[in-house]
Amino acid sequence: MAIIDALKRSQELASLPHIASKVLNLIQNKKVDLSEIARVIESDPILSMKLIRVANSPIFATRTKITSINHALMLLGTKRISNIVLSVSIYSKFFTNTHKGAAVLMERFFNHSYLTGNTSKTFAAYLNMNFNDNEFIGGLLHDIGKMAMLQVHPREYSLVQKLIREEGLYDLEAEKEVFGENHIEVGIQVAQLWKLPEEIVMIIAFYRNPSVTDEYKELIATVGFCDYFCKVRANRLVKSDDDEIVFDKLESWRVLCQINPDFKTYNQKEISLAIDDTIRLAPESLSSFK
Repeated sequence: MAIIDALKRSQELASLPHIASKVLNLIQNKKVDLSEIARVIESDPILSMKLIRVANSPIFATRTKITSINHALMLLGTKRISNIVLSVSIYSKFFTNTHKGAAVLMERFFNHSYLTGNTSKTFAAYLNMNFNDNEFIGGLLHDIGKMAMLQVHPREYSLVQKLIREEGLYDLEAEKEVFGENHIEVGIQVAQLWKLPEEIVMIIAFYRNPSVTDEYKELIATVGFCDYFCKVRANRLVKSDDDEIVFDKLESWRVLCQINPDFKTYNQKEISLAIDDTIRLAPESLSSFK
């Protein structure tokens, strides 16, 4: 029941969306003309529309309204635009082909991933860490293995949810019992199949335990921290008194403090409030991706 084999057999899911792949290849050439990138994006009217919506959303907080792909490229730069193209393309591909019975769960996975990406941006900005938006795209894609499993075998994934709900298993344990592999293992395979950037592959592989790798450790810990934060908040828009997060108990926070000892002096309540504000405002831009 190997998920990756099923993906390879699917015409819809076997490769990275064509436009996204082409844009990623173009931006690797530092001498590429922005108008050439714009022409490639504009060849897909639906992608263009979504890109402009995302570019104007609160995620990027631009002071000037973006009205065209060229304008977006000049204002946000090729790196951010490529990240938007990648995320919108991948999630459009999954949502377009989602089995009707799995749509609600796919929506839930997407909402969590979106919040993880968005809060990772807020968290990184608060701590003055610059990841060139890789924290955002990494947050969006960190659970792509779950979506692949749900897409390929929706009925079997419902058994995973049942094991989590009725037997109290962790998601990785339940997935292993049903599929023989978990969403992290599947996510790595999907990322490699689609030739996603190395940073994103590393986030998918290690966001649950950033201390075991030396590469991109700060970036991975940032996404891991925000993944946990968003799970505790359970996508609620208002924080309750019983879900206070103790930073020092989290491996991801300890990793960040080892790299940046000054983080220990930061006001953790203020950080939590900043992330909570991002979660509360997220619905204003969440629909931009759909």
